[in-house]
Amino acid sequence: MQLMPAVVLAVMTLIVLAPGMIGLLAAIRHGRRLWRVIRLRRSGLRLRGVVLQSRARRITNTHEDLTQTDLTWRDELIRVAHPAGVTDGRPVVPGADSEDRTGQEVDVLADPHNPRVFIAPGVAQRHAVGRQVIWMLLGLVGFASSLGVASWFVGGILEVLPR
Repeated sequence: MQLMPAVVLAVMTLIVLAPGMIGLLAAIRHGRRLWRVIRLRRSGLRLRGVVLQSRARRITNTHEDLTQTDLTWRDELIRVAHPAGVTDGRPVVPGADSEDRTGQEVDVLADPHNPRVFIAPGVAQRHAVGRQVIWMLLGLVGFASSLGVASWFVGGILEVLPR
């Protein structure tokens, strides 16, 4: 019978920590993207690419008669002529442009060793990098707050348990 409070404590702690773990995973994912962008800006090969396909991705909210677009970004497929060979791929970070650049030639910063890792710098990339920083910070805040709630919860349970 003494095992029951310990099991409940463990299960409840895991339930409290689950959102924090999701936040930590989001922070790691967006931190890796941000690190790739920084690395490509420092040591990437300056190449030219052609936008083969450009799709707008939108998140909209509809409330009664009002429709509002909250977030728009472009998912582009770009053909890059890399010294290792021609490759088709998508930038590491999607752009925030509302302009369709299909058929246009664009500047690309590519990884010297992996032709499939590249970014297409410009105004859109600055907005997209800002979005990565925001998501990374939100993930870290979520993780930290989850740890705080879990420690508060465990401390409260330990005070109630018989010694």
